[in-house]
Amino acid sequence: MEKVRSDWASAYKRAKIELERELYDIEIFECNVANFLSESFKADHLVLGAGCGTGRFCFWLNRKGVSCVDIDIVPEIVKKAVFYAKERGLPTRFIVADVCNLPL
Repeated sequence: MEKVRSDWASAYKRAKIELERELYDIEIFECNVANFLSESFKADHLVLGAGCGTGRFCFWLNRKGVSCVDIDIVPEIVKKAVFYAKERGLPTRFIVADVCNLPL
């Protein structure tokens, strides 16, 4: 798990992810993605975001009344996502975990 975590952490750093930009970009993301999410998930659904990164898709779903739990292996990116979710009053729950080794 540590190698996978460090590989993803490095990828995030190399990409220089700007969480603010990603959060606003989700408002104008491709119509086919928005249509898929809108048609697939309704206000009474619970969505698991596996490998969620910044959580931006669940933030969009939260605004549509969908509950989300997001999982990512990189603690630093989850910490940022938690901060922005709280700042915006969004109820997404975040968990640091390896989606390939979830306790079921």
